[in-house]
Amino acid sequence: MYRPPAIGMKAMVSSGNALASIAGLRVMIDGGNAVDATIAINTVLHVTSPFVCGMGGDLFALVYDARTGNVHGFNGSGRTPAAMSIPYMRGLGHQTMPRAGGLPVTVPGCADGLAQLHERFGTLPWADLFKPAIDYARDGHPVGPDSARYFATGLRTNSHSVSWMRTFAPDGTTPIPGQVIRQPELAASLERVAAEGRDGFYLGELARRLVAQVRTDGGVMTEEDLADHRGEWSTPPATTYRGNTVYTTAPNSQGITALIALNLLEEIDLANSEWGSPGAIAYLAEATKLACADRDRYISDPAFTDIPTDWLLSKDRLRGALERGRQAPPVNLSSAGDTTSFCVVDPQGNAVSCIQSNYMDFGSGVVVGGFGLQNRGAYFSLDPGHVNRLDPRKRTLQTMMVTMVMAADKPWIVFGSVGGDIQPQTHLQVLTNVIDYKMNIQDAIESPRFVLGLGNEPGSLKPFRLESRFDAGVFEGLRTLGYEPEPAPSLPGRPGWSTGFGLGQGIVIDPAGGARFGGADPRWDAYAAGF
Repeated sequence: MYRPPAIGMKAMVSSGNALASIAGLRVMIDGGNAVDATIAINTVLHVTSPFVCGMGGDLFALVYDARTGNVHGFNGSGRTPAAMSIPYMRGLGHQTMPRAGGLPVTVPGCADGLAQLHERFGTLPWADLFKPAIDYARDGHPVGPDSARYFATGLRTNSHSVSWMRTFAPDGTTPIPGQVIRQPELAASLERVAAEGRDGFYLGELARRLVAQVRTDGGVMTEEDLADHRGEWSTPPATTYRGNTVYTTAPNSQGITALIALNLLEEIDLANSEWGSPGAIAYLAEATKLACADRDRYISDPAFTDIPTDWLLSKDRLRGALERGRQAPPVNLSSAGDTTSFCVVDPQGNAVSCIQSNYMDFGSGVVVGGFGLQNRGAYFSLDPGHVNRLDPRKRTLQTMMVTMVMAADKPWIVFGSVGGDIQPQTHLQVLTNVIDYKMNIQDAIESPRFVLGLGNEPGSLKPFRLESRFDAGVFEGLRTLGYEPEPAPSLPGRPGWSTGFGLGQGIVIDPAGGARFGGADPRWDAYAAGF
């Protein structure tokens, strides 16, 4: 299943869908920059990939501005309604947050996020950037094989939802590969936001319909909750790894989890351990476990809790911890998540790594205006002593994160991955594949991966899943080290390739000549292209 990396001298795009990647390239061919392309890509993904993203979800981004040489972070995650609280949920009889219906719906941050990105960095007219998505929604687009599988899964998990069935399976069936689908209601919603900007989403008729649908499905969101939303720009946290600066998204994103793991690994001569060997995998696994323990102890909404970011990233604090910590506490991860990530580098040298999500499998199952609403509220804890406890107008710990690696103060690696809780593991494996093992970006993404702790029980290392493309000797070697590895089920027709290991999109810029190399994950309908 090998793909060569996509190559271009001027621009490169990598996204989870070919139509979206082509839309981004066309924007840059027409003179737009990386942020313009980001908006076109994301809105096309709203149409082609509603099972993972859309206007009803949240967004995070890193933006490198070639004019100033600065990296900017954007947090486009939404808050809980003002009426949401632990006593309210307990009064309804809930011991944990539900995953479906109106209660886990938080305010969607995507539309505001795209608008703020455009306001600060965009160059082409806002409405023009929506045109490819509107055309695909109205005139139709073909469904890819992996997309068809996601739709079928969505039917199994959302058949209880009247609004979901009406939108995505009106005759009780979902699209098959190659089928052309049309989404006129989504086209109308996109047209409204294209014409009216962010206010077309957060105010007016669409906002009223959104709030009404959430409340019909049991939620407590109000028009005021929606209208008050604003995303935030920030200085992204960073660390150094092998002489390179690695940026990620700030809390409430889990991004610093990957930076903590890189700091732990920096003391280890990882390249001295053969790639994919039991010893190398064990180092990555233990760094993951220690970093995730810090994440679960400290990260939530910084408006509600003091997050000691500098201390968490202190190399003095972490010195020797990887050797001392073996074996570290087990990792408790709740969900693989459903998300999309995409990367752009433009002819001027600007770069964007963006991630956008409805969270779990079509989000909450609540649909309005042709798009689904996220269920990010499901990640909150109803334990009053938990750092990520439910509170009114609070942003949950977000699994979404992206990274950007700088070499000599210029973008070198631009990367993002879907995968919910396991995203730090995917980032860690792909980044070390490039930095330590000198792989090209496509090889780094294609290489077999492992995932530690998904669905783990406290006190257990299970499951430790590996794609079955790893040698049998790797499984035996890990058992010798005290792990209990198990092969993951393969995708239909793709032996050794599995879901649940993250789905990465990345770009590497050659520091010497500036060539752009794009990598796209063959575990789904992803596509990288450049010119």
